[in-house]
Amino acid sequence: MLNEGRVVTRTMLLEEIWGFRFDPGSNIVESHISRLRAKMGGGKALIATVRGAGYVIKTG
Repeated sequence: MLNEGRVVTRTMLLEEIWGFRFDPGSNIVESHISRLRAKMGGGKALIATVRGAGYVIKTG
């Protein structure tokens, strides 16, 4: 994975994936992260939230 172990901010995800510049009222990132976590199962979290910074993908 390209960004494995790196913190990826909410803004980076909005810009790269959905082409949004900035949408402070949107919770699209949080919704998709939640769905991804549910699909990966309830065990060990592979997507960690870094409070105040963004998200990081961890290896198993």
